[in-house]
Amino acid sequence: MATINYTRTLVSQGATLVVWADLTNGDDGQWVQTGAGWSDRSVDPVGDFGGGTVTIQGSNELGTPAASPPTLSDAQGNPLTFTTRRLETILETSMQLRPILAGGAAGSVTVRLLIMARSAG
Repeated sequence: MATINYTRTLVSQGATLVVWADLTNGDDGQWVQTGAGWSDRSVDPVGDFGGGTVTIQGSNELGTPAASPPTLSDAQGNPLTFTTRRLETILETSMQLRPILAGGAAGSVTVRLLIMARSAG
């Protein structure tokens, strides 16, 4: 069990890609701040899930969130949990979020988060 740091890359004006590479069973991602200025978010976990589940958690707490932060939802209101690759919009706007990978065998999953800045128009 480890906390996996993210990398952040500006991909275009107003769009940033956050990547947590190579999460394995029991790993959590470093919390990334995605406050109010980032209005649109989508997540795309890819790799060998090994029977595990990636869950996207969020929090509006400042600093390190308390234990058991809530699971965020997709646009249809379903929990953001993944056992295979798919691209999903994140419904809630939270101050920060992270992925966790639990269960399964020795797989490795990379989670990519695209965040878009709110239009100034």
